[in-house]
Amino acid sequence: MRARALIVAGLIAGRSLVAQDSLPAPVAAGLTALKAGRCNDAFKMWSEAWTAAEDVGKQQQLLAGCALLDRFGQMFGYEVIKTVNVGVSIQRLYFVLKYQAQPIYLMVVAYRPDQEWRVIGVNWHTFGDQILPADLVPNERPKP
Repeated sequence: MRARALIVAGLIAGRSLVAQDSLPAPVAAGLTALKAGRCNDAFKMWSEAWTAAEDVGKQQQLLAGCALLDRFGQMFGYEVIKTVNVGVSIQRLYFVLKYQAQPIYLMVVAYRPDQEWRVIGVNWHTFGDQILPADLVPNERPKP
């Protein structure tokens, strides 16, 4: 019986390792930078492919968020909540960032039009129901 429990635990641990190891390279690099306290580097990496004129404001808004994230203290790590393969070339990746003060919920949209992944969207919030798909979490602030 105990051997079965260990095997199941090993399979579960292996799944989470595979999920984190198989992140698109720019997503993984950005998460590593965030964990090291380099929010600006992470957000610049993620937004480097945003080159259209209308993307300038989006990039500035994302970078401005670093000052707010700094208020939550040290980031201890992250957990992959869910990866949604929208197609072969598009993934929506959902994470919880484990900051000292509270969790931050993050969605990153990765796109691979050719051989390399790039990030085309980033959104984060302190409330999971603002980022995560409705089937994953109930509304955190239900209205009366």
